[in-house]
Amino acid sequence: STSRMSVSVRQASLRQALRPFALYRTGIQQKRRTFALDSLPPLPQHPAFASHSKLTHEGARGVLNAAMKKAKELHVEVAVAVVDEGGHLLVFERMTNCSTSSIRLATGKAVTAAAFKMSTKFMEDEVRSGDWSTAGTGDATPVEGGLPISHQKVVLGAVGVSASGICGSEQEVLIAQAAVNSLVQG
Repeated sequence: STSRMSVSVRQASLRQALRPFALYRTGIQQKRRTFALDSLPPLPQHPAFASHSKLTHEGARGVLNAAMKKAKELHVEVAVAVVDEGGHLLVFERMTNCSTSSIRLATGKAVTAAAFKMSTKFMEDEVRSGDWSTAGTGDATPVEGGLPISHQKVVLGAVGVSASGICGSEQEVLIAQAAVNSLVQG
């Protein structure tokens, strides 16, 4: 009985000691979640969604086509990946002259945006400012060009765009944003 009491007292002391850290981490996670979901336009009811919780193949194909159309308008060779909410690939396409390194980058950006439920630009900014917590997993690609796809503040998937050559990341973001916006307009 005495040993049980001392264990629970130690556990309570440990919880008390770790409380400021837990509140700090929760605050950061809440800030990220709020930024990621509030910065995206809400999507109306659309055939791209099988229900409120799933991005369909048809919807993913529409996102991909919109990205490719925007890339052609900008005369940029890109690779585009669209993933579901779990980061599983739904559709992918690489333009003929796009470098093969863009395959992993586009897919990594999409998976990262879906997993962290935020723009990879936000994550890149955090890493540049010295906060490596978002890049703590080996699979994270905290590089601008990945955007989550959400409906009613629920992330249903993400798009990742990677361009070849000397193209700036601004063009990758324009292409990714056009892809996400296609669901809002369509």
